[in-house]
Amino acid sequence: MLHYSDNEDIAGQTSEAAKRGKGKPYNENGSVRADKYWNLPALLLLENIRCEVMKRINTRFRVAQKWTSNLTPIVNSKIAGMLEEARFVDVMCPSEHEFEVKDKYKFFVVNLQTQSCDCGRWEVTRIIYKHMLVVITAKRLNVANYVDKSLTKAAYLKTYGYVIHPIPDQSHWPILVPTKKKATWAPKKKNEQEMNQQKKKEKYL
Repeated sequence: MLHYSDNEDIAGQTSEAAKRGKGKPYNENGSVRADKYWNLPALLLLENIRCEVMKRINTRFRVAQKWTSNLTPIVNSKIAGMLEEARFVDVMCPSEHEFEVKDKYKFFVVNLQTQSCDCGRWEVTRIIYKHMLVVITAKRLNVANYVDKSLTKAAYLKTYGYVIHPIPDQSHWPILVPTKKKATWAPKKKNEQEMNQQKKKEKYL
């Protein structure tokens, strides 16, 4: 289970962890490392992985509860970087919903009502690009209202709000005895040679 905005965060953390040494519970792609459990039986290996995932989900949920912004930290940092780039973008021909912006020597049409831009960056990343951002700031609108709902704090909490319930010790597990079933055998089909021999015997009788 992984929220979209955690991709870059995990990549940065794991690369730093790799420099410091081994022993970190996650791989570069954010999955749980199982190498330290390889010598355990299969059942205990899965149980340790379950505990690691349970702790990870709970930690991310508690951290997200303390966020003061309605957007995730990764999204906020991207928007802050876009604000720097938006300083060099000019808004041309403003209207109620449609705007023409000039970025260096190119012109783009931004539509706030459909939340689209000719560059196509918003449709791909679902994060406001500088062309839309310069229009939103010029109209003094709330930037969070134009970010996709999947990148909000509410969506993040919903992702990590799932609870992996604890499991009692193995000594308390019920012992299930498998029941044996009688095998049902299909009658053996006679091959062509046996059928020919039987016909010959019947012929001489």
